[in-house]
Order: sequence, then C-alpha cells, then structure tokens
Amino acid sequence: YDEHGQLISGDALPTTRVLRGELLAGENILDATFQTPDNREVLVSISGSPVYDANGEIVNGVLIARDVTQHRHLEHRTHVALEGLLSMAEALIQLPEDTEDMRVIGRKLADLTCDILDCQRVGILIIEPGTERIRPVGVAGLTSEQEQSWWREQEQQETSLKDSQEQSPELVARLHNKEVVIIDMTKPPFRDAPNPYDVKIMLVAPMCINDRLTGFLTLDYGATTHIYTPNEVSLASAVGKLLALVVERQHLLTQRAEAQGREFALREANSRMEEFLGIASHELRTPLTTIKANVQLVKRRLGTLFFDEDVPPSLATKLVVTQDMLTRAERQTIVLNRLVGDLIDISRIQTSKLQVHLRKELTNLTELITETVEEQCKAYPNRTITLSFAPEVRRQPILVMADPDRIAQVLTNYMSNALKYSLSEKPVDVSLSLIEQTEQTEQTEQTAESQVIRVAVRD
Repeated sequence: YDEHGQLISGDALPTTRVLRGELLAGENILDATFQTPDNREVLVSISGSPVYDANGEIVNGVLIARDVTQHRHLEHRTHVALEGLLSMAEALIQLPEDTEDMRVIGRKLADLTCDILDCQRVGILIIEPGTERIRPVGVAGLTSEQEQSWWREQEQQETSLKDSQEQSPELVARLHNKEVVIIDMTKPPFRDAPNPYDVKIMLVAPMCINDRLTGFLTLDYGATTHIYTPNEVSLASAVGKLLALVVERQHLLTQRAEAQGREFALREANSRMEEFLGIASHELRTPLTTIKANVQLVKRRLGTLFFDEDVPPSLATKLVVTQDMLTRAERQTIVLNRLVGDLIDISRIQTSKLQVHLRKELTNLTELITETVEEQCKAYPNRTITLSFAPEVRRQPILVMADPDRIAQVLTNYMSNALKYSLSEKPVDVSLSLIEQTEQTEQTEQTAESQVIRVAVRD
C-alpha cells in the first residue's frame, strides 16, 4: 500500500518502475506499507535502480527496502511532543491571574503532559512558599470517581516538604538537585506505601526556578513495567521546567499585588538605588584610575631602561616581556573600567535613569576591532576567533567618527553571545568590509568622500 493507503499495482509497482528505466532515489523514493501474514503493518522506504548491459539495454534491476517502522513511530511521537510543548507554552501565556482557576489550568497542563509523554496518569503538585506545604493543582488519566478520590486524599494528607524529607531524604535531595527520579513501587521503602492505582514504576520530575524547588510532577503507566527511555526522561524534565513557570508566575502576581500597596517603599528603594549608583561610581572607579596610572608610570620607567647601554641583553629580554605584561594589564584595567560602567548602566536602566552620552572622535576602526578581538581571544583561549579584512580596506587605516568605547562594547556583546551560544568546536568570524554603493539607501546622506563600513560577527 502507498502512503495514502491505496494498493500499489500495475505500472506503479516499484519493480515495474525500475525495469522501465526509472531511478527510485531522492524525491522518487517510494514510501509503502506491507501487511504481514500475522496482520502487522511494516513501513518501508523503497529505493531502486535499473541495471544496464554494455549496449545500454535494461537487463534487470535492484530494489532496496528499508524497514522504517520504528523511525516513523519515533517521528510521530516527536511531533506529538513538540505540539504538546507548544500548547503548554501557550497555556502559560494565557494563564489567568485569578488563583481560583489554578485547578482548571492544572488539569489542562496534566492532560498535555499525558499527550506529550504518552503515559497513563499524571499528577501535578506545588510547594507553597513559606509554609512549604505540598498542594495538588492538577491530575489526568483517572476516571471521574478516581479523580474525586485523588483530590480528597491529597487534601487530607496535608503533607509538607519537611515531612517528605524525613520519609524519603534521598528522593527530596535528588529533586532539589534537579534530577528526574524513577521509583520502583514494588521495592522498599515504597512497597509498603498505599498504592490504590496499582502503579509499578513511577517517574517524578522536579519543578525548579533557579535553585528553588517549587513543586514536582508524577507520571506512570499503571501496572505495566514501563522502562523510561532517555528521551522520555528529557521530555519530563522539560515539562517540569515549564510547569515551574506557572508556579513562579503566580507567586510574582501575588508579590505585585502586595507591591502596589507599597508605593512609598518603591520610591524609597529607587532613592537608595540612586545613592548606590553614586557610591559605586566613585568607589569603584577611583582605585581603577590609580591602578591604571601606576601601570603607566612603571611602563614609562621601564621604557627608559631600553636606552641604557649598561643593561645586559638577558635583562633587556626580560624587560620586553615585563613591559608586554604591563601593556596587557593596562588594557585589562580599561576593560574592567568599562565593565564597571556596564554595571552602573544596567542599574540605571532598571530605574529608568540611564542617560547615554556619546562622544565622537576620529577612531581607527581597524585598530579598535583588532584590539577587541584580541581581548576576546584571551578571555576564550580554547575558542577559534578569526578576523578578516576585505582587500579594499587593507590599504589604509579606516577612520570613522564614533565613540570608540561604545563601538567596542557593542562588538564585545556580539562576540560574547556568539561564543556562548554556539558549539565550542565551531569558529566565530569577525570581518570588516565596505558596503557596495548599490546597498546604500537614500536615508544615508553621504558626501562623495564618505564610505559605509560593515563590521560583522558570525557564528
């Protein structure tokens, strides 16, 4: 049968197609289904080629049928999992701000988790901040009567995280460590625990925000001795992280409601932030300025020794190395000073107090980019960073009117992102080139002497 369930016969048979000279490869590969004598369906991918003799006549053909049943099943499960994760993310976005609807949301998320992991039952429990009481918010996979009984059992237990830690310290410790735990309910200490749903193997996934355990989800396949695959464990962990966002969002909504009644406290906090900015700007920059001045002074004094004829060659070599180290130290104080500025800028952004003052000066862009790349090479010694200049910009220094510190900061940010979020064995390429005249838009008002330079970072 073909992929639409129609019987393949006559001219459509792969044998007929190959013997008339058709090549079954690439887009022409045939996806078909065989029904075995024991009524199993086997999905196959059929490729083939005609075989020609010396005169170019077709004498026979070769067909290869590959069993892709398991692969297609995995593709289907992956598609279902992705659709479920997207639906769960959508549910998080549309989560109402009314805490009374948490059970409705919890049930929807539990149903999605069942679909994603293709399991029989799912339970979602959260840990209340402060009291650490374990509270149920959703369950799926139970009959109506079983679900009512489950809610009653969970609410009557009134257990807390501390109680669970005393009963199963290893389990709680592993959940705190963001590990997915698989429990065999037929072995101690869980063998003697109540098991009204005849669960054999249970999976428990943590719900964490940063290092804080906000809850956990449980899932099982009933009385079946299910072996959890690494893919299922990873999916359960991902679902746990998404569910943790529900809890954190609800907690933040509560905090926001409380903060709205403390407007004076917020103004006081902003005032203290302004005070902090003043102190930080002074206390951090002052020692940096002193260090930089001392390094420059030592460099100048070392420089005078190079012209001293009494200095032996062996010492002169050491002086060159020392001066190079001082040059690097001076460069790092500049970087550190810029990082302090970034810290203060971030604080000002958070309080809507940032004022950007750009200074324009004639800057050698080639030299600036080279120094910035060298700094990143030292910060990431195990990564490959390539720097290339277009032939037309190698002939002379590229001078631009710009704020060199801010341009270097932007380039550093792009390179840092490229290095952090790409494979470690892959290079990061930095390039400088001229934009062609046809690429220049009418919005760019240029004189006949001006040019547009493109600096690019690519991972």
